[in-house]
Amino acid sequence: LYKRLVYDEKIAQDVRASFSGETLAGTFEIERTAKPGVDPRRLIKEIGEEVARISKVAPDAKELERATNSIEASFLGGLESTLRRAILLASYDVLANDPDYFGKDLARRRAVTPAQIRAAAAGSYRPGRNATRKRSRSDSDTNEEAIIQLSSHDRPVGSRTP
Repeated sequence: LYKRLVYDEKIAQDVRASFSGETLAGTFEIERTAKPGVDPRRLIKEIGEEVARISKVAPDAKELERATNSIEASFLGGLESTLRRAILLASYDVLANDPDYFGKDLARRRAVTPAQIRAAAAGSYRPGRNATRKRSRSDSDTNEEAIIQLSSHDRPVGSRTP
């Protein structure tokens, strides 16, 4: 998605995706910042096309490896702070009942397969379920971000995984 919108199409300044898992469900968000002069509706359309494509055809192993490496580097880099490590250990203790869950969490992140990505997209993506919000950095500089929200109900009710 980043490659398509930022490098190939050159219509976005930035694209980020995130997932927030909760006890009963979660929210997957894709945020993007349009380049000046680009209609945000075009970005919403192209994001929808890309997610729909992934729901039919799994990403290739190299693409997943690049994404996994980036996510892991960010995850591990975020642990440089003693405070961040303490917060993570506390969250593992509360959510997983295991303060030593770090190794399992890292293994869980490393074990994702292209087929799981496709299945998650296919099971969660519903065209037309998106919200757009407009954010202004100053009166003369306006950036719009599109967020496609997907629901995830793949965990058993009551499961608590950080």
